Amino acid sequence: WTFNKILYIEKEGFFQVLKEKKIPEKYDLALLTSKGYASRAVKDLLDALGENSQEEITFFCIHDADAYGTMIYDALQHETKARPGRKVNIMNLGLDPEEAVAMELEIEKVEKSNRRKAVAGYITEQWEAWLQDYRVELNAMTTPQFLNWLESKISLYDQGKVIPPENILQE
Repeated sequence: WTFNKILYIEKEGFFQVLKEKKIPEKYDLALLTSKGYASRAVKDLLDALGENSQEEITFFCIHDADAYGTMIYDALQHETKARPGRKVNIMNLGLDPEEAVAMELEIEKVEKSNRRKAVAGYITEQWEAWLQDYRVELNAMTTPQFLNWLESKISLYDQGKVIPPENILQE
């Protein structure tokens, strides 16, 4: 009864600033990462929390505006060759290419490859083509910009502070 949201971040480096600014306490939010694609352990944990929790938990994923980032969310939520999809719904709060361009964040050219990079199904054809050549990292934002961006997204789903049932409070 200490959190009702979990934020999966593809990069561990953001944990410190989120902790310093007390974002987990403000939103009753647990932080989770496995440094890129979610590991089996992360997926098992999300499923276990979703199935066994006495309270409703909202799950979020944030990622870079790159082909791999879109697939981090996709592989976290949906079925893969190795595993079934999550038993919980994960909200994609990741940085989308269109959003990154509109924010005028630094755009990086990606190394050309002989193979087309996989991109999640929610990305339009236009931005799928863009992601073959370009990317924008979450790190392209300043710390205040990142915090404002993240809080604006979380606030869309915020149901307020966690309040345990009366019997739990009495214990």
